[in-house]
Amino acid sequence: MKTISLLILLALVPNLSAAPKKVAEQKESDWVDARYAKVKFGPFVSGHIATPKGSTHKGIAIRVGDKGEGTMVFDTDLCIWRAGWAGGFIKTDPARYGLIRALKPDGQIIFANPPAMGVADSKGAVVDPRNPKSGPLSKGLARYKGLYVHGQRVIVRYDVNDLQVYDSPWLGKNDDGKVLFSRHLRVQKGSTVLQTIRLKDPAVPINLLKLVGAKSSLKFDKLIQPGPRRWGGPIVTKGIVSQRRTSFAIDTITVPYKNPHNALFFTAGHDFTSNGDCYVATAHG
Repeated sequence: MKTISLLILLALVPNLSAAPKKVAEQKESDWVDARYAKVKFGPFVSGHIATPKGSTHKGIAIRVGDKGEGTMVFDTDLCIWRAGWAGGFIKTDPARYGLIRALKPDGQIIFANPPAMGVADSKGAVVDPRNPKSGPLSKGLARYKGLYVHGQRVIVRYDVNDLQVYDSPWLGKNDDGKVLFSRHLRVQKGSTVLQTIRLKDPAVPINLLKLVGAKSSLKFDKLIQPGPRRWGGPIVTKGIVSQRRTSFAIDTITVPYKNPHNALFFTAGHDFTSNGDCYVATAHG
């Protein structure tokens, strides 16, 4: 019989610094610490974000500005920019490693949108047609496809029928120091670029049939290519291959709880590619 190797990821919860109390003796305060706040976040963080005018349940908080001094939140369900603030990034909740409550804005709110479509339909309407109001929009409307990261710049990609939209947020300042949010858009059909524009008002939903704005000088072709390494070398951990000659072998991988980025590892799932490589998902993304 052929031996089947099954990867088991152990210790789903990070080790506590002190011996844990018995379950009956635990209080909510026993599940509060500052570990999530110490994580070194990159240019974006995905999650439930407590934006004004209603939470963004499937949001992406993106740093903007030369020094990351502002944040804009993209709603992946509705393909709209739900909020923008200046002065910081996000606040994490210390209870239960930030897995219970939403991420919060850290800064001065500059703009906020209610949950509505970010791209108008063929009739020019931006009213959310979903019933119930959850999940992505229906076929033919804007559908989120992913994002690109190149240095400090993040580009969000979404499609509308046969059109591809590349949407990159940014923050600048005018001569008197006032914060100015903007968006750079490239719309294309297949390999043909139809339009590249810069929108001065990032909060306004767009109509792809009536896009108005100054031409964008952003180098999209460069920014949608892989950028320079951001996280240093790979994190090396140890594995133990089972020596048991049975039909149900157990191989073990040590989870790298101690790492230079203070990343939390709550392993949530794993899968294998055809060549045997394993990919592990974590609850914090």
